[in-house]
Amino acid sequence: MRNSKVWDQLEGRFKLPDDWQTSLMAGAGGRDLFCAKSLPDSKIKGHVLVVQGLGEYGQKYAELARDFNKQAWGFHIFDRAGQGMSGRNTPDPYKIHCDDYRDDVKDIIHYAMAKIPHDGKPVVLLAHSTGGLLTLPVLHQDSQKPVQDRLFAKAVITDPLWGFLEPAARNRDPIFALLPMPKFIREATVPGGLKEWVPRNDPRSLHKTDEFSTDPVRSLVHDFWQTHKPQLRVASATMGWLREMSRAMGVVRKRGYIESIQHQIVVCTSDTTLHIDPVRITETMARMQNVKHLPFGDGKHELLMERDHIRNPIVAEIMKLG
Repeated sequence: MRNSKVWDQLEGRFKLPDDWQTSLMAGAGGRDLFCAKSLPDSKIKGHVLVVQGLGEYGQKYAELARDFNKQAWGFHIFDRAGQGMSGRNTPDPYKIHCDDYRDDVKDIIHYAMAKIPHDGKPVVLLAHSTGGLLTLPVLHQDSQKPVQDRLFAKAVITDPLWGFLEPAARNRDPIFALLPMPKFIREATVPGGLKEWVPRNDPRSLHKTDEFSTDPVRSLVHDFWQTHKPQLRVASATMGWLREMSRAMGVVRKRGYIESIQHQIVVCTSDTTLHIDPVRITETMARMQNVKHLPFGDGKHELLMERDHIRNPIVAEIMKLG
């Protein structure tokens, strides 16, 4: 692809770094997971591990990888099972399905242990949306270890999915978490969801490009890669995904669970109403021991694909330690 006309259409900042190294990792659920990393030429100051949102993929974050490498930080990312270039959880490649959210949690921990160099440098989790929900069990487990043995130094989370906003699902996650679902229902697309991939700027899309970012160029990157690399294409989530995220929400809301997390957590929020329940974000932050809130009232859901005055402070926050 790097020699194709398609590749030449990308601005330089969005192209994959020269040091973009890819590999596969066996996921806890039995799928091969696509992994990528980019390391700086100079002495490494730290590492960042991206935990993606729903339907995302590693290539989308090429600009971010370049930014961290310029600051002597290693950049790491993997596509969760069911999306990106990783193995799918159903025969239909467009369905974003999850059989057990705990497998995703295990995969985050496994990546950190197996793929990030054990060089004594800090590792920061950078999680978005669904990734922000899955990150909390990771931090909860990590907090049970002595400080010197912990995998992660801190976490920066953008627009976390700590509650559903859609009227059909809002505050009903306890029901979905316990609802008996035979396989054909678990693997069915959520009501109203798309069964095939369409670009965000397509009239059939459930959400438009400008609902994710106000940056006129970065907002187009998501569609660009999926348009030209069909393996990245997905549609909507399944009922099984909805059930598993509901289970995860129920776990993290248990008394004492959030309170036990000892890492610093920086929560960045937008003004969006896209999927995310802002009330649940506020409630969850109120229970955290060490939390910093960065609200961006003029930003949309994908804050790391936003304009520089929104995006750059988040990038800078990731590299602040202590």
